[in-house]
Amino acid sequence: MSSGAQSAASPQEPEVDLDAAQIQSFIDACTWPQPIEKALAMLSRNPKLARACNSRGTSALHRAAGGGSTQLIRALVKNGAAINATDSDGDPPIRRCEAAVSPALCRFLQLTLRACRF
Repeated sequence: MSSGAQSAASPQEPEVDLDAAQIQSFIDACTWPQPIEKALAMLSRNPKLARACNSRGTSALHRAAGGGSTQLIRALVKNGAAINATDSDGDPPIRRCEAAVSPALCRFLQLTLRACRF
C-alpha cells in the first residue's frame, strides 16, 4: 500500500488499497466530538474505509469506540471493520472504549460489537 496505509481485510477479500490521506480523513471524521454524519456519509460512499487503518494501526473503529457512538460502531462493523484489530500499542478498539467512556457504556458496546458480527 502507498504512504504506509494498512488494511485489516479478511482473507477472502483483497487488501484494501486506499490513499493514506483519505484514510486519515475518515479516521478523523470518526473521532469524538466530530458529528458522525460526515463519517457515515464517507462510509456509505466507500465501505472499504471501514477496514482501513493508518500507519500506526489506528482504525476508524478505534476512534469510534473511544467516542462511544453505537450508530457509528454498528455501521463500521457492518461494513467489515476488524473488531479485534490492534493498533501500534497492541490495543484493540474496545480498549479505547474502556479508557474513554463509562464502564456501563463500554459493556453495552462490547455486546453491540458481538451482536454486529455478520
